[in-house]
Amino acid sequence: MGDARRQKTKEIAKDIKVMQWNARSLKRRIPEFKVFLYTRKPDIVAIQETWYNKDIKTPTFVSYENIRKDRKTRPGGGLLLLVRNSLQFEEKKLTEYNGAKSLEIQAITVKMANSNLDIINVYNPKPTLNKREFMHYISQISNQYVMVGDLNGHHDMWDPERNKPPNQGGRALHEIILNTANIAIATPLSLPTYTNSHSGESSTIDLILCTPMLIPQISSEITADLGSDHAPIMSTIAIAPDHTERGKRPKWILKTENWTDWNEQVRTLPPIEPGDINEEEKQFTEGIITASNNTFKKSSNKVKNKFNKPWWNEECSKATALRRKAQRRMRRNPTVENIREYRRSTAQAIRTHNKAKRESWKKFTSSITPHTTSKEVWNFLNSFKGKTGPTNAPLHHQNGTAYNKKERAEVQAEYYKSVMSRNIQNIYQQRQLENIERAMASEEDEPYNCRFTKHEIQRHINKLDKEKAYGKDEIHNQFLKNLPQWKIQELLGIFNRSWATGVVPKEWKKGIVLPFLKPGKDKHQPENYRPISLLSRISALMEGMTGERLTFLAECNNLLSKTQYGFRFRRSTEDPILDIEHKIRCGIQKEQVTVMVFFDLKAAAYDSIDHIYLLNTLAEMGIKGRMFKWIKDLLSNRKIQVAIEDILSSEKDIDSGVIQGSGISTILFDLIMSTMPSVDPVSSNEFADDVAFSITAPTLEDAIILMQGAIDRFADWASSKGLTISTEKTKAMCFTTKLDNEPTLTLDTEEIEVVKTFKYLGMVLDAPHLTWNQHISKIINDCHQGINIMKSISNSKWGANRKNLLQFYSAFIKSRITYGSAALLSASKTSRAKLEVIQNAALRLATGATRATKIPALQCESYAPPINMQMKLQGLKQYYKLMAQGPNFPVHATIFVNLADKTWNRTKKKPFVIIAQETIRDWNLPQQPIIMPLQTPGIAPWENLEANIHLQLTRPTTKAEGEVLLQLATLETLATRYENFLQIYTDGSKIENPKSTAAAFCVPELDIRGHWKMNPSISIEGAELSAIQKATTWLLLHQENPRKAVILSDSQVGLVLIRQRKPRAYEHSVTSIQQNIQELQAIGWDIKLQWIPGHCNIQGNTLADKLANEGHSLEVEDDYPIEIKELISSTKQALKKQWQTHWNNTKGTCPLATIKDKVQDWPWTRHPNRAIDTGLTRLRLGCANLQKNLYNMVRADSPKCTKCTIDVDETAEHYLLICPAYNVQRNILLIELARMGVQNPSMKTLLGGIEAQDHIKEAVTKLVGKFIKDTERVGDL
Repeated sequence: MGDARRQKTKEIAKDIKVMQWNARSLKRRIPEFKVFLYTRKPDIVAIQETWYNKDIKTPTFVSYENIRKDRKTRPGGGLLLLVRNSLQFEEKKLTEYNGAKSLEIQAITVKMANSNLDIINVYNPKPTLNKREFMHYISQISNQYVMVGDLNGHHDMWDPERNKPPNQGGRALHEIILNTANIAIATPLSLPTYTNSHSGESSTIDLILCTPMLIPQISSEITADLGSDHAPIMSTIAIAPDHTERGKRPKWILKTENWTDWNEQVRTLPPIEPGDINEEEKQFTEGIITASNNTFKKSSNKVKNKFNKPWWNEECSKATALRRKAQRRMRRNPTVENIREYRRSTAQAIRTHNKAKRESWKKFTSSITPHTTSKEVWNFLNSFKGKTGPTNAPLHHQNGTAYNKKERAEVQAEYYKSVMSRNIQNIYQQRQLENIERAMASEEDEPYNCRFTKHEIQRHINKLDKEKAYGKDEIHNQFLKNLPQWKIQELLGIFNRSWATGVVPKEWKKGIVLPFLKPGKDKHQPENYRPISLLSRISALMEGMTGERLTFLAECNNLLSKTQYGFRFRRSTEDPILDIEHKIRCGIQKEQVTVMVFFDLKAAAYDSIDHIYLLNTLAEMGIKGRMFKWIKDLLSNRKIQVAIEDILSSEKDIDSGVIQGSGISTILFDLIMSTMPSVDPVSSNEFADDVAFSITAPTLEDAIILMQGAIDRFADWASSKGLTISTEKTKAMCFTTKLDNEPTLTLDTEEIEVVKTFKYLGMVLDAPHLTWNQHISKIINDCHQGINIMKSISNSKWGANRKNLLQFYSAFIKSRITYGSAALLSASKTSRAKLEVIQNAALRLATGATRATKIPALQCESYAPPINMQMKLQGLKQYYKLMAQGPNFPVHATIFVNLADKTWNRTKKKPFVIIAQETIRDWNLPQQPIIMPLQTPGIAPWENLEANIHLQLTRPTTKAEGEVLLQLATLETLATRYENFLQIYTDGSKIENPKSTAAAFCVPELDIRGHWKMNPSISIEGAELSAIQKATTWLLLHQENPRKAVILSDSQVGLVLIRQRKPRAYEHSVTSIQQNIQELQAIGWDIKLQWIPGHCNIQGNTLADKLANEGHSLEVEDDYPIEIKELISSTKQALKKQWQTHWNNTKGTCPLATIKDKVQDWPWTRHPNRAIDTGLTRLRLGCANLQKNLYNMVRADSPKCTKCTIDVDETAEHYLLICPAYNVQRNILLIELARMGVQNPSMKTLLGGIEAQDHIKEAVTKLVGKFIKDTERVGDL
């Protein structure tokens, strides 16, 4: 069927259309050019004089790929080739002429139906032509070519009607044509390709040269004028091109309203008949696909090119028609008046086009409102990233070039197979094979080998990504998320039978690989495409469950390297960065030398791991039984197919590497990387396959000796595991104040390049002093794109609203600035100040404030702290996190040493930990907070506490029911659900004046009471969890006879956290409680936790509440640990105090200070209309375009109000409260305010500072906005 479609395409495309045009600034003519392009749809467009440079981004042309060549030496010039993406072509690399250059030239080779055709785009900016230069390029092209472009040559050979002598360029070109057998001219005689806008004369200088045999097959004509003084020429070449019909992978069209029908279809499916695991999988998959096909539709596999031009309107068409009419009149009769009219109409057409596009853009961006969904906002903003569409480039291989999709898919698949397969049969040690056999044969009853549970599969189904593409079986994640419970149970049965037998269904081992071109790489080489695997979503579900178990096992048993930070819970890229930064700073402070080597494991590292080595690693680590057998079978007999759009390659067998995109792959890779040998005394940091070595030594020679030994050991280990280190990409750096800073190191006899800058985990390190200047420069450059996007999507009068602009700022700009900011604190103040400039620019764009706005006021208005404070906050977060990790964490062990070394006070560049401690002192935070080390999750994946914890009473209740009904419902629950249970009541209490936290628990039946005072920084949630933790600990320590017990708490938040495997807050308390519950259950206790409503006159709850309140009066605080969440909360409060102090010291006479005396967010001041919101903001900031401000900025002759007769300055207060010109509108405003109880409003009241309920504040803002609109000052302020 696909072949028939392609054949039909070839029959239709019997020729190829080439457009040539000297644009004389493409940027100015883009609007009209795109209309022409999308209407006429030429196959190839050759443009001269684009006038582009490196600072101008290439516009997007739908369904066209572009090849651009800018002039580098001076302004102007520039070439651009646009090629329909259905054509198969590649750029032809031409050798530059060595002599004096004048020509600008580029070329491509297009695959035709039966041959190839070279298309050359040329521009000669001079009236002269160097024949040697011209022939130099002609000699590099094939025997079948077409050259188009502006050659600036006049001659009666192609322009006989021009009654002027030829210029030198024309004579030279004429001579070349006469004396060269393979050059002919196909331009029609006297074709008026150029019109002089000063004289109105036409001439022929845009030419078409070609192989003589193509002359009969080329016909050319001038097309519609596009605003340049050169006419566009459309040439039709009667040679059939080899068009490739573009396709795509169909998608399920999943509409919400269809899910009921889908569930009905699934309900009618017959149950799975137990038997062969492959047959069970087939029955399950086919049943789901049948139900889905009967319910949902799929998108077409055809690519429909959408040539959108929504901004083009009737005014654009009219202006274009008038310009073309004026041009025709000028050509017929080139009088001064006609020439002047043509130039005027040309300028008017450009203005009209740009205005229409601008207005359309404003309308589009203004449609982004606070109610716009996040997905819509991000889809819109992500469109600015300039992602390229799928490429149709031919692929080179050892036997030639692959052009069509099927050939390219096969070439790409063969390349991936070569990477993911062992090219030679490795010789394994007998011990390795025996280890694998023993691990498979083991029948020991390990907990991790138990059957998968319902809560495991449900937890992983809940985490499935709705947008994830489906695999070969076409099962979408949303199908799994919408499965009825009986079908989930059926799927769980398949999983457990696969688990028990160690047999993975064959279809789960098949993957579809999508090749994505790596940025900046040659698109004709298969190795430059990154493989993205699409796996069976059912298999991925079970792989994720297995990976979770294996990860838990590895973390609990310390199977992972301490210095491996990749894909691990509570670890991040900033950990190794801070470790490295500290070592470098210490080395420099001690006048020593720190040498670093950054290894590059080739891109195929993930795909080339030998399975035997991997399985032996698992066996040696103690993994055995069902898990081992299942993983072994999952890795064996895998197959891939490469997809190029809608075409699949044949299946290829692969037998090495971890499964790309699988939920188990990351832990498998981390485990094999954890077998890396020790390189002591050299330090190592790994983030997945990013490996960095560092050594600090007294001299460079000492460092080299130690580092070289470590390199050799690492290289030997990598080779033994089937990994390849790229010597070319492996780099070395040296950090020192000494002059000798060029270490000589080798890898496999090749010298490792020593560099001054290197990007590691997103941070640019700069040697020899680690100033961070290069990284900050990179941040600024990256943020400029975000600033430009903000400029394009909003203005002071139109566009996206403040909320979405600030959201964009946080995601695209602030995130870049604050990443790694803990390390960046050691950068100089001058460098960090540059980041403030970036933030301030973004905040001005978001709020609409002017450059005259004082920076402290801008930050206060935007509720965005100064960057330096934000960086210190991030630094303290990292500091507390590392403290909590404990001394066994390698970064903790590195940085929390030598802190009392007094020499740090004299050094300029202090390490992160010293700066953090100085910040703690400056912000008056506790010097040594009590933090217990973080632990691994308290609940194993196969275990579940949900059945132990009840968040509802036996019947639903609400607070509105009142105390009596809540009391009855609680007593009913205790009587029916917890008869004969030991009842333990817990409670927490927190007061603000004086600040204090306390907690308590009691057991009325045994007359046990306990209460304690806690660190005042601990929150009420922390206090509630503390009470539960103490209660469970009391049971463990003081109750020897197991029985039934229920812990009753009014903290629903706390109980929800205890149910979670990986709580996102209060990790220590929650983990401790979970472990206590499991220990109690192990010795025979039946433990339940039950939520009860507070203050409903339940005797035990009332007693616990009383005890907790009495705890505030205790003298001694309990040593209950402060959680990271509490510390971070305290740190944020400290930042706010510092910011408030900064605002108090800097606000001075700033107008905002009279309205907003406290640093806080004022969401009620936002107005949905962008122009009105900007006006309100500027009135608050004192930078509105009123006469007084304009006069101060020398933009007005007088500060006096021009709207009224009172001889006073026009200020914000005059405009809003006094100006007689607006009395009518002001009276309406005052009447409406009075109805809400607002009398005699001041500036503070009108502009957001009113003391009232939020709905009143919002109403005041809307009324003031209406006043601005009624006074016709919208967009004027």
